[in-house]
Amino acid sequence: MEARENENKGLIKRIRDLASQGYLALIDEIIQKSQAILDDKRQRGEIPSNIRRQFVQDLLDHQQCICGRPFALHDEAYERLKRLLTASLSSALEDDVLTTSGSLHTLLDRKNQVQSDIDQAMKEKVRLQQTIDTLYAKQDDIKRQMGSSKQTEVSNLAKQREEYQSDIYQYRDEQTRVDMELEETRKLIASLEKQISQARTVERREQLLGRKIELAQQSSDAIAEMFEVFVEEKRQHIESRTREIFHTLAWKSEHFSDVRLTPDYQLEIIDRYGLPARPELSAGERQVLSLSFITAMAQVAEREAPLVMDTPFGRLSSAHRESITANVPNLANQLILFVTDEELRDQALANLRPRIGTEYVLHFNLHTSCTTIEEVKQ
Repeated sequence: MEARENENKGLIKRIRDLASQGYLALIDEIIQKSQAILDDKRQRGEIPSNIRRQFVQDLLDHQQCICGRPFALHDEAYERLKRLLTASLSSALEDDVLTTSGSLHTLLDRKNQVQSDIDQAMKEKVRLQQTIDTLYAKQDDIKRQMGSSKQTEVSNLAKQREEYQSDIYQYRDEQTRVDMELEETRKLIASLEKQISQARTVERREQLLGRKIELAQQSSDAIAEMFEVFVEEKRQHIESRTREIFHTLAWKSEHFSDVRLTPDYQLEIIDRYGLPARPELSAGERQVLSLSFITAMAQVAEREAPLVMDTPFGRLSSAHRESITANVPNLANQLILFVTDEELRDQALANLRPRIGTEYVLHFNLHTSCTTIEEVKQ
């Protein structure tokens, strides 16, 4: 029974496929008319063309007949060939016409074949349906006989068969449902696997980023540590040079035991008793301390730069003035001083005189309020 049902399903599908070509029966008249038009043109010799267009065009281009006789432009022979060129078909069009003619014959053959196949399939379907109906009738008769049988075993077997048949249908439905759930589960698994792959990619990227951040932090810490060491070394170097320069320039350096530079670059000067002495420094001593600090930073920086001082000796005692003028030229590559005639004199001027490279005098004009610069000739 099941084999006949499957055969019937296959036959129905075949009939459906053949019926999809039913349009061939509707175009029978059109095919016949088209075929008649092509046959008429074929009888008149229009297709296939006896003379190709390219052959006629070559004769016109060379202006020479196939017999070798030349002809002139627009004479009788030329005009006849032009009319022949106009009347002939292009090779592409002629090929299409011939192909179409062959296709029309094929369509007619397919139409007849499809009709024959449909008739045969319908006859087969009727025969098969009759067979199926007969089998169902026999099956029902056997069921009734088995159900009404007086033998208990036969009756029970018939009931069991029906129950088993019902179970088969139920199991088939369950199998269909399970197959659908299995397909959905497979899709879900594929989606989850894709998400896992993406998550692993993100995880690897985050791990790489974490390693980069860790490396950057380690580099930053190392640079910060190196910078702190560098700053401390420079601070100590500046402190040492400031101390040396201050003891060189200050005339009563024995009164001060030490010069210190705090981590925040605050200058502290310690007296002989170990006490801070900066509040007690005179204006000149403060100036000497500042000059020592500035000169020390310039030397530690290892950059050649001039030391420019404006009125440096105005508030200094003669002892400080003589000490600075004797030593400060040795502390800078170039020294530029702006001084008054009263500010630099006597021994202080004598100390600088051998070291003076160029000297200028500034003259202020009371009438014009302008200052002129004049070089002093040695």
